[in-house]
Amino acid sequence: MLLLWSALAVLGVANANRIMLDNDVNSQVCEGIYAKQDWGGPRSPHINIKLDQFNDHKYDALNPKEYDDIEVSYVVFEYRDLDKLGVPVGESGRKMYICNDVSLEAGLCDQDQYGSFISSVDITNTTIHIAKVSQLGMANLTYPVTKTGYYCVSTFSTDKKATYKGQVNFQNAFGQLSASEIPKLPAYGILTLCYAVTLALYGFQFFKKRDQNQILPLQKYLLAMLAFLTFDTLVVWSYYDLVNRTIGTNWFVKVYVVFMSILSSAKLTFSFFLLLLIGLGYGVVSLKLPKKIMFRCKILAGVHFTSSMLYLIGTYTTEGSNSNSTSSGIESSSENPSFWSLVFLIPVAVTLTTYYFLILTSIRQTTANLHKQRQVIKLQLYQNLFRIISFAVFLTTGGLVLSSFIILSMTSNEIVEQNWKGSYFIIDFWPSITFFGIFLGIAWLWRPTETSYMLAVSQQLSTGEGEEGDGSFNGYQHGNEFELDDVSLMSHSDEENTQRDSFELNNQSIPQDEPPKYKETDHDVDHGVPVSNASNTLFELGDEDAEEDSSKKKNERLDHAASLDKKMS
Repeated sequence: MLLLWSALAVLGVANANRIMLDNDVNSQVCEGIYAKQDWGGPRSPHINIKLDQFNDHKYDALNPKEYDDIEVSYVVFEYRDLDKLGVPVGESGRKMYICNDVSLEAGLCDQDQYGSFISSVDITNTTIHIAKVSQLGMANLTYPVTKTGYYCVSTFSTDKKATYKGQVNFQNAFGQLSASEIPKLPAYGILTLCYAVTLALYGFQFFKKRDQNQILPLQKYLLAMLAFLTFDTLVVWSYYDLVNRTIGTNWFVKVYVVFMSILSSAKLTFSFFLLLLIGLGYGVVSLKLPKKIMFRCKILAGVHFTSSMLYLIGTYTTEGSNSNSTSSGIESSSENPSFWSLVFLIPVAVTLTTYYFLILTSIRQTTANLHKQRQVIKLQLYQNLFRIISFAVFLTTGGLVLSSFIILSMTSNEIVEQNWKGSYFIIDFWPSITFFGIFLGIAWLWRPTETSYMLAVSQQLSTGEGEEGDGSFNGYQHGNEFELDDVSLMSHSDEENTQRDSFELNNQSIPQDEPPKYKETDHDVDHGVPVSNASNTLFELGDEDAEEDSSKKKNERLDHAASLDKKMS
């Protein structure tokens, strides 16, 4: 689930500082705002309200009109001052927040406050601002934000049948991003640099070994994946930068969102595809997978890419996954988005379950085969892979548990007031960091080295006794001897290697002629004198000095034999 969580976290639609407002579920909206001294920028932080529609009246910027039947009350406040709103009713502790007929009869408010929010304390030195909107367009509101906090805007209309729609602008100093998402801008910038540095180091090692014909196909996949992840992270960073610079929404931002969803779907799919190939032993246990198995893996990747892309685009178009406040309109239905999200989610869940099952099964089978064949070094490689995956699960679970303990240790007010500042890290950025760590570990295990290449093209000789217990391997192999599975890979190009899967002597043209015969010469036969250190060796291998010494000794023996002949004669 980690890879999906990582993709969805990255894919969260950035919330602009403008939030929809209506008479239904969005009658009250809240958002964090940074003071200028806490997160600087060219603008002055403030809050303003715009009413776009009231019943059948719609705002026209080119031809504004005035109406007499529009009345929407609102209150702007920082969440810490919530307890100052409302008037207590008796000793029950219950409060009335609106001056209506019941409040008037109870004497909780005056007639001139009818239809407005009320408070039992003096709000002069607080963050509370109470007023009404009587016309369409921008409200006559000037609400500067001088202190970082979580601010809310609550609205209502005394006409229970009235429907209205507008928007609240929580303007920060830095731009158009919401305060809860501005930390993502530097965070993804740093992550992009980390990917770029990793790509540079891996690429240098790759091209260094490429000149020596020591590159495996799996390492090519890893390099391509690393380049793609660098580009994808750069796109995510540029998206948040684009939203921060863009006032409102336009067609380019929407197209960019679709483009980013396609990239994220490809990232998710190719990550699972690559992990499945590694689990099947591609690149280490076997240089090539059977065509039938590879075709099935590609079919599964295609289905998963299509379903995840539809799901992510559907999530984009229906709602923002990282919203701190809802933003549906008057005519919107809360059932339709959930229905379509479920339709898109079902095929993604099926393909993810299939991927998880196949990956775990393939790793288990590969590990069992390596253990049976006593491939100790390759077995250790896959054991390290399993440790990396287990560590990633531990980090993900640990992050969730730690965040849960932090939230449980906070009061309800502290959760609302402070959670918006750091929620992005656990929900959005922590999965991205964990994903980077997983890929970095896998890339390190399968990095281009002489050892990795020899490990892929060689077969480790069995360690210990044979399967029958005959002890035929005792005293000879101790886990450090290898035999080449494919010697031709050492001296042929990649194109030739695809046509030459093994080096077999039966396929080579070996001359069948008998070796030439030589006639032996023995000086002892002619002279009847035994010669010391005589040998049947025809040739002796050595350097030129050794040959000269041998010829001198031979001449000395011949001279000695000749002198003996003369003495005997």
